[in-house]
This record gives sequence, C-alpha cells and structure tokens, in this order.
Amino acid sequence: TFPEAVGGAAPQGPTPQLSPTGGTTFYMYKTEAPVVYTAIPPEKLRPGTQGELRAEVDTQVCTPRTCTPLRLPASARVIAAPAAGKADPAVAAAVDALPGSPEGWRFEAADYDGEIVIGMYPAAGANPDPGPIYFFDANTESFVDSQKPQSVENDGEARWLRLPRMPGPSRVGEKLAGVIRAENGWLENGSGPGDYRLELPIINEGAGKPPGLQRAVEQRAGVLLIFAFLGGLLLNIMPCVFPVIGLKIMGFAKQAHKERRAVFLHGLAY
Repeated sequence: TFPEAVGGAAPQGPTPQLSPTGGTTFYMYKTEAPVVYTAIPPEKLRPGTQGELRAEVDTQVCTPRTCTPLRLPASARVIAAPAAGKADPAVAAAVDALPGSPEGWRFEAADYDGEIVIGMYPAAGANPDPGPIYFFDANTESFVDSQKPQSVENDGEARWLRLPRMPGPSRVGEKLAGVIRAENGWLENGSGPGDYRLELPIINEGAGKPPGLQRAVEQRAGVLLIFAFLGGLLLNIMPCVFPVIGLKIMGFAKQAHKERRAVFLHGLAY
C-alpha cells in the first residue's frame, strides 16, 4: 500500500499451452510463467517513498487426472526512484515473453450464425503460411466454449477462425479479448512474435457484418447454390430416379392427345 493511490494495467502473462486433463481442456503453464503487472504511480509521488504492492493470484495446480484451485498471495516492496532506472533482466525477459501487438495482419470479430468469427487479413510482410491458428480466450465472463474445437477456413489470402459459443443463451460481450497464436509465426520468414494479444469489438448479426466477413458469407452462399445444382443433376441419374424419367415422358406423350380438362384434373389430383 502507498500513501497515494497507485494505478495499473491488467496483469499479463505469456501465452499458455493447451492441456487436456480428465476429458477437459485447460489453458495452463507447464513451467515457470512470470506475470507482468505495470504499476502507474501518481505524478506527485515523492522520490524515496516506500510502499508495498499486494496481490492475490487465483490459479489451479493440475495433475494428469485432476486440478486443485488455489489462491496465492503475492507482495513486493518498492521505493520510488527520482528517475527511471535500468530494468531488471528478469523483468525485461518477462516483458519480452508477452504476446505482441498485431502487425502485418488486420483482425476483426463478429457474432455470426451461432459462432464468434475472427477475420484475419494479411498486409505487407505477413506470413503467407501462418500454420495452425488457435485463440486463447481471456474474457472475464467467457462466452467462447474452449471445450469444442476451433476451425479455420481459407478465402484466398484471408482466413476465418470460427470459435464455438458456450451452450445455452449465453450473452456475448461487446469485446473479444485474448491471445491468438500462429504456429509458424505471423510475419514472413517466421520473424516477429507468433502470438498477438487481441481486444476486438464484436459486431453482432443485427448490426451487420464487417466487409470481409460479408464477402465470405456471400461467397459461401454462392458455393452452396452451385453444389445444390450439381446435387440435383446427380439425383436425376440415380438408379431409383433415372428410369422414372422415361416413364414420365411417355406419360406426357400419352396425355397429349387427351382432352384438356382431363389432363388438368389429373394434374390437380396429383
């Protein structure tokens, strides 16, 4: 505690690993994972002022069969310096291990068709083959179902990551927060960070879709119509349908010489 209020940003940590335990998928760290908290002192804090930063960490310790929730206290005594000093090597390494800010790609999110869809658009310097992509949800009240698989669709250079929503009438928030990982890195030649921290506004279905997602939906609808047409043609040559076509044509030819009223009544009865 300090004699004057100290603000700070939300704690951040490195990207976790996926770990299925007891039939449940967890985000976890298998080795030491430093958590970075940036404290912002008030402008009027006098040099030499001493104080203590305190925190509680809600976490879980897992074995191959089960996980145990823990609440761990943490504290650190600090002294206000007259000027910024050189960062401790351990602190500098922890900051370098954090997910980076997006570069080389543009991201957008939408709540569409019962899923959260992340649109990914490459720009100059982007890796044309980022490899498998996964999103680690970090929303306080999660609406992304981490127990179901995520899927990626390619649309030329753009990609769509589909995140299944939690079952039931779960409310989707206004923002999607988390970390998105590309196995081969986001930038060409595998340079730059492979993990980006995202905080995207979510466009819901009623408010319209982002332009990129709108194009994807329109293209998908066109592809579905083409396959529906091809499926109809295929159906006509199936053994249970093709012989009937000839019989139907013969029936039309036979009825061509009957009275118009009789043909109309047969059609009406059918």
